[in-house]
Amino acid sequence: MARSKKYDLLCIALKLARKHGYREVTREMIANSAGSAEGTVSFQLGTMKQMRRVIVRHAIRTNDNKIIAQAILAGDPLVKNLSDSKRRTALLAVV
Repeated sequence: MARSKKYDLLCIALKLARKHGYREVTREMIANSAGSAEGTVSFQLGTMKQMRRVIVRHAIRTNDNKIIAQAILAGDPLVKNLSDSKRRTALLAVV
């Protein structure tokens, strides 16, 4: 089964988030990396707020500690309900 354009763009967004920080990722960065138009990124990933939410949710589902730690330090509401253990693990993984 072929991967979707949304999934491909999300993968690029995650890679950029790990490198630059999830709050620093822009549509332009994703579009340039994907060889795509910014409008396509917007259509697939939504507004910047929605895009950041998708990135953090995916990071939580896949235990991407680098992005989870970024979200904790940024005070992102999506990580508020993580267990103390998961928060500690994410923060220690990037030290």
